[in-house]
Amino acid sequence: MNGNVLTSVLALIPYEMQSRMGDLELAVSGELTTCAHIDEFTRYLSDGRYSVVLVPGALPAHEWWHVWGLLTTIDPQPSILVYALNSDFHMWSGVLEVGGFDVIVAPFTAAKLRVAITSAAEFFVRRPLE
Repeated sequence: MNGNVLTSVLALIPYEMQSRMGDLELAVSGELTTCAHIDEFTRYLSDGRYSVVLVPGALPAHEWWHVWGLLTTIDPQPSILVYALNSDFHMWSGVLEVGGFDVIVAPFTAAKLRVAITSAAEFFVRRPLE
């Protein structure tokens, strides 16, 4: 992996997940924008260009599909990382099937987050534009 990729990350971190995602700031080598509420996330998403977005897998269904709908209409679409306390094949394959980049499963260490975010950012830069 190339650590020189400039990364702009937008992360939706609900209050109940913030203590578990404390190492996120250490993992991002570029610009990190975090928000706790979906409304704030939506505003940031529409105002800026992000190479990577992090969204929790444990959103209520109506919020999940609202966020996913927004993410799939952005041009260029950021690499989407879903993070979860636990995951199974169904979740992981479902995220990939609808266009997500990967699922990150707890514990969310700086090293684990850095690898995932760097890979997602590199994919964002390398993928062909449609």
